[in-house]
Order: sequence, then structure tokens, then C-alpha cells
Amino acid sequence: PEVVHNAMFDIANSDPPQFRGEIWLALNPGPGGWDERWEKVVIDDDNWASADMWFHDFDGDTYPDLIANQIFDSTVTRYRHPGADITDTWEPEVIISGLKSPSDFWLADMDGDDLVDVVSADHTAHRGVWHKNPGPDSDELWELFSIYRDIRLPGDFEMNDHDGDGDLDWLGISLTRGQAFIVEQVEPASSLVATIRLPDGFDETITRLVVALAEDEVPSGIPAAILATIDNVDKDGDGELDVDQILSPSRDLVLPFEDVGVTGDYHVVVAVYVEGGAEFIPEPGIDYQVVSEQRAFGQGKVEVSVELALAP
Repeated sequence: PEVVHNAMFDIANSDPPQFRGEIWLALNPGPGGWDERWEKVVIDDDNWASADMWFHDFDGDTYPDLIANQIFDSTVTRYRHPGADITDTWEPEVIISGLKSPSDFWLADMDGDDLVDVVSADHTAHRGVWHKNPGPDSDELWELFSIYRDIRLPGDFEMNDHDGDGDLDWLGISLTRGQAFIVEQVEPASSLVATIRLPDGFDETITRLVVALAEDEVPSGIPAAILATIDNVDKDGDGELDVDQILSPSRDLVLPFEDVGVTGDYHVVVAVYVEGGAEFIPEPGIDYQVVSEQRAFGQGKVEVSVELALAP
């Protein structure tokens, strides 16, 4: 067979290609049949490298649905329980896309809306993320939110309230460093969550992403705080450029800041530098910039959602 899809073999002469993997359920024959063969029910006959699976009733029909990830397809799929006859077809629905290599995941209500969300260890992207459940009647992909970045090759983990403060924390391992780690969920008085989008039709080559706070709606001079400067290079050696990995025309960036370091009223300024562009302040060029409405920092979490546009 030829080598395809991350160097994994496909089934020869299959069109469309099928991969050598499947998800199946073995039915327990009961205590009276302990020495009988368990009936095999195939749920998916074309799944390669599903690293983790969970059952949960997502649609309230009292039957547990199956959630499974696919490492080399970079997706998470929900298979709907067929109902009274468990051997009927389990209908698949991709609910999460755009991960790099989802290895392990957890189910938990991350935002307190009584809907169970998915938390993923995105293995070779060296990050942890969670995906918001949009509700049983939605057919939209689940929105991604960042938990942490730059912890190399996160593996097995659990979400639990490890310090008894009423929220969920991440307890996991790093497969490269051989260490266990905890990521504590915090919400300081001066925290910020910024959702950043690129405009439709964006086809520039990004060189740098900058997030800052400014006192004026038309920024000039030194900003009140520089929150992030990310050069679009392969800093972690994973073969992917760092900004391209988190922000693209098809992928919004949700960037959390534990503490912006200042209190008072400020605008959130986001700028993207591109090849061939000029400094967006003060010279005009083809760099992209957006300035949010003025927000009060120091009174609780601030959330902004902005879309970049050509800088004036």
C-alpha cells in the first residue's frame, strides 16, 4: 500500500481511502455467559488512531453517546447512540476541528451552563484547550478556548478542583519532560480574555502579533501595557510557525491574560505585522490593527472580541 495521512497505511485500492482502524463495542453476554464470545458492534469502520473515548448523554434521550478523537484527522467526533437497538448505525458528527494532534481529552462543564464541554490535550501543539458545547440543537463546531500553551507534549490529564476553590484545574503530565503539572484556573480582578479574528480574504504572511493596552482610542507613543508579542517563528521546534498555529482566517484566537498589570480605563489594541508592511504606529502601511472600546480594568474579568482591519 502507499503511504498516506501522516505516514499511516490505507487499505489498498479503497476509494475514498479507508484507514486501518475502527471503533467497536463488545457486548457483555452477562453473568450466565461468562465463557461465551462477546458480540462485536462496529461503531466506526474507518477511524485511524482514536486515542481517547468517553460516553455521555449529550442530547438527553437517556442513551449515552460516544465521543472519540482522531489524532491524525485533528478532529473530535460525536457518535449518536442509535437507541433501543444498540447494533443500529451510530451516526457520526464532527464537533471539533482544527486541532493538531488531540491525544487525550476530558468531559466537564467548564463554564457553568449545565452543558458538558470537551477539554483536549493538543499533543504536538504543546497546549491545552477546551471546547464550548453549543447545545444539543446546534450543528456548529464547538468554539475553542485556550487553557495553556508551551507545555511540551501534554499527555494524560484530569480536570478536578484540586485546591478546593470551586473551579476546575488541570492535572497532567508532560511526555517530554517526564513531569506532572497543575494548571490552576484563576480569575484575577485585572484579567482579560481577547478573541481575535482576521478579516475575510486575509492572505498576507504574518510576521508578528502584538496585544497591548492604550489610554487613547488613536494609539500614539508608548502603550500603557504590552500584553503579548508573538513572533511568527517556530520557537518550539514543532515544524509550525507560532502565530499561524493559533490565528488564521479559519481559526479565531482566544487569548487569556491572567493579570494585565494595570487598573483603570483602557482600549485593547491588537496589531498584526505582515511581510512588506510598515510599522503600524505612526507610519501608514499594510499592517493590520484594531482598537476596542474603552474598558474598565481592575473590577473583574474583561472580555473583548475584535476583528483586525488594515491600519489607517
